[in-house]
Amino acid sequence: MRSGPIYGTNAQGRLDHRVAYVLNEISNGNQITRASNIYKTFVHVEDLAVAITKLMMKEYRGILHVGPEQKESYYSFFKTLTNQQKDMMIPYEISEEEATHRAISLDTSFNTTKCQTLLPGVFRKVDSRWLNE
Repeated sequence: MRSGPIYGTNAQGRLDHRVAYVLNEISNGNQITRASNIYKTFVHVEDLAVAITKLMMKEYRGILHVGPEQKESYYSFFKTLTNQQKDMMIPYEISEEEATHRAISLDTSFNTTKCQTLLPGVFRKVDSRWLNE
């Protein structure tokens, strides 16, 4: 089973460090810049736990890319997740040259079609509502 970046709260109710950092910066009135052309398949930790549990009950063998259907850029992920207006979230693009120089792959999102068939309805879309649960 392979997943993209995991977000959510741990057993003590603490946010993962990336989301906590962004929320802290925004609450302090600081603008945040995030890449709008680096794509990932972000996975909520609770959805990943459900997927693992359900997959254990199946006779599936092999690699399975898990997560929601849609990919997100870091910019769209944090903008949606934090429900922020444009003035707090500033997008920027990494050029092909910079990506090559820094050995950054611009799109490492997963094709989760097989996962959607095996585990329908398990993965949520990125949404700010879970922050208030």
